Amino acid sequence: MIEILSGKFKAFSFFLYHFLKNDKLFKYIKEIENFRKLSLQEMQVIQRNKLRNILLYSYKYVPYYKKVFNKLKINIEDINTDPVNVLKRLPPLEKKDIRENFEDLCSVKYRKSDLILDSTSGSTGESLFFAYCKKSKAYRQAIKFVDLRYLGYKSFYKKVLLWGIHPGDQKGLKKVIWNWFNNVIIFPVHYMSDEDLFKYYQIMKQKKAIVLTGYPSALTKLCEFLENNHFELSNIKAIITSAETLYPVQRELIERVLRAPVCNRYGSREFGDIAHQYIKCTGLHVHLNRVYLEILDEDLNPLPPHQTGEIYLTDLDNKGMPFLRYRIGDLASWSNKKCSCGFEEPLLEKIEGRIFDLVKTPNGNRIGGTFWTILFRERAGISQFQVYQPTVDTLIIRYVLDKKYSVLPKDSIKYWIEKIRNVCGDEMQIIFERVNEIPQTKTGKVRIVVSEV
Repeated sequence: MIEILSGKFKAFSFFLYHFLKNDKLFKYIKEIENFRKLSLQEMQVIQRNKLRNILLYSYKYVPYYKKVFNKLKINIEDINTDPVNVLKRLPPLEKKDIRENFEDLCSVKYRKSDLILDSTSGSTGESLFFAYCKKSKAYRQAIKFVDLRYLGYKSFYKKVLLWGIHPGDQKGLKKVIWNWFNNVIIFPVHYMSDEDLFKYYQIMKQKKAIVLTGYPSALTKLCEFLENNHFELSNIKAIITSAETLYPVQRELIERVLRAPVCNRYGSREFGDIAHQYIKCTGLHVHLNRVYLEILDEDLNPLPPHQTGEIYLTDLDNKGMPFLRYRIGDLASWSNKKCSCGFEEPLLEKIEGRIFDLVKTPNGNRIGGTFWTILFRERAGISQFQVYQPTVDTLIIRYVLDKKYSVLPKDSIKYWIEKIRNVCGDEMQIIFERVNEIPQTKTGKVRIVVSEV
């Protein structure tokens, strides 16, 4: 009874918080939920209209795009007649374009004080600063809320976030208030010793957390700790992985230990949530009302289902700093399946990871993280690894030795080298380098492949 009353109080508090903020969160939640009841054709009509609107807005009020449109001799009539074709004529927006043209990419209709400034370090570690409008922020929050509802979430459920946030970032009054009203506990992935993980386990069990969200690498480490120590978390009902590529071996471990379905999410700091997998879905549903997503080859031609290419994104809501055909640096492929969940939005078959997370070999192969995660589980000796490629013909396998061994077994090394050369070519030099730990990025992520090529 106390738990039910507490839940109702939390639900009321959540509603009151956003009502007083007047951020129109609930209006956009309703809009998104109504959108998802439409047929695919009806969704695409709305998406096309939103694309037309953001193109027209960029033409009129964003100096950078005004120059681009004029250079390409694109006018308002072209945009009104065929916005999709106009988008395809635009050159991709690169990160260097944003760094060099920040002011000109901001809308003249907004004061700087009205924009929300943000940044991302990305896979290269070089910060990218950008901005978005308050309406875009509200849409991002609404999408996240609706996605959680599709997992059976209610607003008063306790949520745990295993994320790249330092404890000091959560001590401000504003953060404390936000976490309380949104009923979320945040555990920093920068601190994941056995003592830290035991503390996280105790809190999650005591607070009866329902939804657990985190980096795949962090959730893998947590689950390995739980399994090795025979600890159980029976209250977790849904797990969301995000911010890193989710590999099959990680999914299998997390679902086995926590006895709950893993739902993968694709998003970014620049756009918020872009696509989401729900329970029993065969892929990730793309949010058509939020983004226009293209998967293109090296010549910017659209790719058919099952073929991997680069993702290019257009934000349909951010008028503060429009991102049109942004080259985000991620790889993915479309699915041609209709999802069994009945939801109409198209599916991404898989997210392959970052461009920098591929080994490029002398024989022309491009090898992603799935190959390596399977390979180093086929023989004993390695508990954690990172594949580092300094040059096209050199691979350094950084590894943490399994506690059961004093040295890496020779038969394992021989097996791995043979398998690697089968796909990389005999000229590939392979060096095994023992380390105490695999380093995290600034945001606490772990990269399985790091290529300088």
